[in-house]
Amino acid sequence: MKALLERSKSLQICPITFEVIRHPRRDAGVLRECVDLLKPYQQEYRYALVMFDREGCGKEELSARELEYKVEQQLNVSGWQGRAAAVVLDPELEVWVLAQSSHA
Repeated sequence: MKALLERSKSLQICPITFEVIRHPRRDAGVLRECVDLLKPYQQEYRYALVMFDREGCGKEELSARELEYKVEQQLNVSGWQGRAAAVVLDPELEVWVLAQSSHA
């Protein structure tokens, strides 16, 4: 994410300042504890983006969309109303990054 967000010119977006926070308990920790993890940042940052892989999050019986909705509802209630979004990667991020490109 850091490498992607640093490429604002090639993505034709305005440069942004950001901080990437990794949860020590990975995908399952993000799902269960992202609200608590982000609480100290509510005044410092305008927006939050929560990302994790569906595989390994501990709730694989739910779809990526269901998980996104669940996390976004929790963030809205906790003070991020209208300022946060969740992206649940399915397949996991490594599959997207390591996949062969048809444009090579």
